[in-house]
Amino acid sequence: MATTKRAETGVWKLFKADEELISSRAASASQRSATAHEISIVLTVHAQIEEEIFCLALRQAIKDSDWWTKPRSSTPVPRI
Repeated sequence: MATTKRAETGVWKLFKADEELISSRAASASQRSATAHEISIVLTVHAQIEEEIFCLALRQAIKDSDWWTKPRSSTPVPRI
């Protein structure tokens, strides 16, 4: 959890830095490109963490429960 919070905080700081680069007309295209690249890396790592930890745990929890097998309505229930 702490890792994802740090990643989110880092992304917001990078977006703020990018906004500042946009507002200061002196910013070069290479500076903005570097910031965009850094944002991309942080978001990719954040998505990987979520996929590998949280989604895996959620899939396991759903698999271990009868949530998917109990009918909730007349709509057919998907099977994993």
